Amino acid sequence: MEVANVTDFASTPHFDVFEQLLPERGEVLVRVRAAAISNLVKAQTAGKHYSSGTTLPSFSAMMAWDCCQTEGMCTFFYRGHHSGSLRRRLWSLRRIVFGIPDGLSDEAAAALGNPGMASWAALLGRARFLRGESVLVNGATGVAGQQAV
Repeated sequence: MEVANVTDFASTPHFDVFEQLLPERGEVLVRVRAAAISNLVKAQTAGKHYSSGTTLPSFSAMMAWDCCQTEGMCTFFYRGHHSGSLRRRLWSLRRIVFGIPDGLSDEAAAALGNPGMASWAALLGRARFLRGESVLVNGATGVAGQQAV
């Protein structure tokens, strides 16, 4: 199985071939059709994000948080197995695999995940925004701001 691998934070990640891992409890097989290379992923692979870790080689630095797969229906998942999600197939926890609307392409679903999680985390996680409350979304010209609105 080909897996994106970071062997040096100063170099471009490359694909290496490794054994297919066995599933852990609660995981389902995901066939990756699209994965967004977000600013988060770029920072992780360069060793410039607090979640990058310090041990190399690192597959987990290549965790695309916004991926899409099709298995009878189109679904979205926001995190892969601990061995990284930039690969053709992987095991992902079933509880973090979600259906997406008909007509939304795999690429669009993958690209919308990171800004969607950013706006969701800000409104519901940090601010604990509740139904009936009002909020000003400053800078709603970007994707995260538009999704927050």
